[in-house]
Amino acid sequence: MQEGLRNKELQVVKLDKKAYHGEEIDLDRYFTGGKDRPYLEKLDALSDENKEDMLIAGIDTSEKERTGSFILEDNT
Repeated sequence: MQEGLRNKELQVVKLDKKAYHGEEIDLDRYFTGGKDRPYLEKLDALSDENKEDMLIAGIDTSEKERTGSFILEDNT
C-alpha cells in the first residue's frame, strides 16, 4: 500500500514539474488511448488495405502453412 501511495505522489510531482528548457507542453492536448479492435478468427476479415500492407511486410494473409497469427498494430 505504501508503495502505491508513493507512486501516486511521484506522478503528481512529475505533472507539476515545469519545463527546464523551452516552452511548456500541454499534455492534455494529446490522446493516450488506443483503438479497440475486435478479435479476428480469420485474416480474411482484414481490410484489403491491411492485407496489402501485411504482404509488403512479408506476411501472407492467405493462412496457408501456418499455425497461428499475432498482429500488433502500432498507431503512433
